[in-house]
Order: sequence, then C-alpha cells, then structure tokens
Amino acid sequence: MAKFVAGYEIQNPPSMLYPNDELSGVINIRYEGKKEKRIKRVELQCHEKYEYMKWSKLLDEYEQKSHDKTLAKWVLSKDILIQPGEMKTFPFKIKMPSMWKPKAKSSTSDWHMALTFVAKAGALQSGTLGYIVLPVYGSMRPPSFGPQEVPQIKAEPIQQQTQTVVVNISKDESQGNGATEKIETKFCSLCGKKIKKEAVYCEHCGGKQ
Repeated sequence: MAKFVAGYEIQNPPSMLYPNDELSGVINIRYEGKKEKRIKRVELQCHEKYEYMKWSKLLDEYEQKSHDKTLAKWVLSKDILIQPGEMKTFPFKIKMPSMWKPKAKSSTSDWHMALTFVAKAGALQSGTLGYIVLPVYGSMRPPSFGPQEVPQIKAEPIQQQTQTVVVNISKDESQGNGATEKIETKFCSLCGKKIKKEAVYCEHCGGKQ
C-alpha cells in the first residue's frame, strides 16, 4: 500500500455515544507517494473489539484470543485520483449501530468500540489509515475525543525510527550474573507512541503497522 498520512476532526464531539446517535466530522488523507495514485474506495468502519481467554485443548491451558467484529461500514468516496503531496478531505455524517452491549465478564479485557478509516486501492491493496476509540458506555479504553481525551492521529507524517533501549538487570534478577538486555523499539506510524520493533499492531491505538 502506498504511503498515506491521515487525520480527522470530530464536529461537536459528544461526551458519550449511544445506539443510533449521529456523529459527524471530516477525514483528511494526504498522499506521500512519488506518482499519482488511484484510490478505488475510502471507507469508515465501526468495530467492536476486545480480548478474551479461551480454553485450548491442544495446549491444555487458557490462551488469549482477539475479537474484532465490524458492526457497520460507510463508503465516503469512490474512484479518486490523488497526486503526490495532495490532501483530500472527506466529510462524513453517520448513524451509530442500533445495538451493542459492553462485555463485563472477568475473562474479557480491553472492550471498546472504534472507527477506522480505510483506503482501498485494489483487490489486494488496502490499509487502515486511522483508529478512533469512541466514547461509549462500558468502554475499557480511553476515548480519542471527549472528556478523557487522548492524543489523536496527527495529520503530519511520522517517520519510522528505531531505537535501542538498554535495560539493566540486577544480579538478583539475573540469578547472580549481571546482564544487560537490549530492546529495540520504533514509533507507531499512526499515533506516534513507542512500541516494540517487531509489533504488527500498536499496543496503544491498535493501528496496524
């Protein structure tokens, strides 16, 4: 997938969203490639996500699983030609799904609902450009806007950087042998926070790297 940088703005951000509520705003997408690119479709998607524990007969123990259900999709635009350095703006006004239910079981963690914006350039070329955690009742993750606001996706490009963090381990922790463990990290291409170099998904915003 070609290099795109995306940002968003929510109009009149609500402090809480309920089923059938309306939400409006704009999505900004800038193309950082060197040649013009045709985007077949730009979508906004609503997801329900959480982690849960499930018994594995093969491992004879519980293992962590991820749940990701798409509750709704909205097509913002089709068949777009975008030039290098050009930014396209896509206004939206959507109606939240009519029903959802927070997961409050002890075996469930990180239940939240999110909007993602996706650009599709072909059958095998698509990418998630942004991840917005919604302020819904029962959410186990702070929202991207509202009273518990956390840093949102910036419109400026984030350069991928790799750092080496040196962690000193005491003799007690290393069973009497002084040791130094090197952990390589990088910055999330969506929210800019530090994550492990080998991470496929950001542990902070959930965005795919």
